[in-house]
Amino acid sequence: MTTFWTSTLEWKQSENPISVEHQQMNPTDAHLMPLDTEPTDFDGLSLSTSGSTFLDGNFIIGGWWYSIGYTVKHTANGVQGQPGYRNEGGMVATKTQLFVKGCPPELGKLEISIFISGTGKTFFCVV
Repeated sequence: MTTFWTSTLEWKQSENPISVEHQQMNPTDAHLMPLDTEPTDFDGLSLSTSGSTFLDGNFIIGGWWYSIGYTVKHTANGVQGQPGYRNEGGMVATKTQLFVKGCPPELGKLEISIFISGTGKTFFCVV
């Protein structure tokens, strides 16, 4: 039996995630809720070098956990979907959302455009 629940990862990072590719972003105050724990191997979001997702949070260990804008399903613990977080051997998400709060003026507008291959859909967000 598979159990589904809502989990939230909150963190702070000073660099725009689409300004650099596959780099340590030095996130601060990273916290998984409601698990009340720190995320495992989370390096902040940056452009992914994987052809499977737009953004990911795994610079040091590689892979594409903490992904945003996946185009290929991943399997972990017998469940297929988007690589969520690495705690407990890796949890797969069926849906992810990215919200940006309080962008510093030096970052300017954060523009994200994600095209999901095979769906013909483009998602665009300006913050």
